[in-house]
Amino acid sequence: MFVGLQALFLLLLVLAHSIPAVFIYSELATDIADGLWTTADHPSDGISHRGLSDAYTDCIVLTAGLSSHTATAIDPLWSALTFPHLGSCEPAVAGVKALSTGGIPAIEGTYGRYWGGFAVLTRPLLALGGLAQCG
Repeated sequence: MFVGLQALFLLLLVLAHSIPAVFIYSELATDIADGLWTTADHPSDGISHRGLSDAYTDCIVLTAGLSSHTATAIDPLWSALTFPHLGSCEPAVAGVKALSTGGIPAIEGTYGRYWGGFAVLTRPLLALGGLAQCG
């Protein structure tokens, strides 16, 4: 049963990472232009992000599956297993802007962990309407 659950979770991640990244970074670029996303890793209010470290993590989550490979065709299985992202808020915002103009992000990272399951929810929501859908 445990192995079956692991296979199901991996399948869900692969499906989430199969969503074309262009839908996600174009929505995020619009959100940046509209002032809905900033480069602040540490929010001043502490309420909307529930704490100082959460903005940093939120920016990594928002860019799950985005990398320089995004401009071509990213392998959903590779993306699900390695969890590429554009870094904390400042480089992530710059990376999204670069991707939306046909450029390559300056900073990329991977986030090898047990399971980045939040991507199962955030990637489809971001593709459908940006940050407004995730709030």
